[in-house]
Amino acid sequence: MPSSITAMREGTEVPPFEREISPADLVKYAGASDDYSPQHWDHTYMVAAGFPGVIVHGWLTFAIMCEAVRRWIPPETAEITAFKVRYHRPHLPGPVSCGGRVARIESAASEPQARLELWAKEASGEVTTTADVTLTFAAVS
Repeated sequence: MPSSITAMREGTEVPPFEREISPADLVKYAGASDDYSPQHWDHTYMVAAGFPGVIVHGWLTFAIMCEAVRRWIPPETAEITAFKVRYHRPHLPGPVSCGGRVARIESAASEPQARLELWAKEASGEVTTTADVTLTFAAVS
């Protein structure tokens, strides 16, 4: 676990993080986000639309990707200050595997930053979501 930006190297892998997304997680997230779209809870509706069933909220998938970062680099070391997320395909409930790598380090700035390239995969190994996340570290003295 890097304790500062000086301990990071470009190309370093974000440790893999795995989690199971259950139907109960979708209900909880719908309540927390006020997103009650039927694609997240109505199995019959989604099958009629040509899907195998309900899909995970995109923001929930991204939140789990951020959890992977937070388990590696806690908020007292660096804060997530920017992000860009791309949803490639719907993520189905079940296993999600997250990881990534350090793409760029800017340590000379007054607020050193690292840009991470992250991904989330389903059990099949197919990438459903990618993100660029900027971490801002406390200035190195």
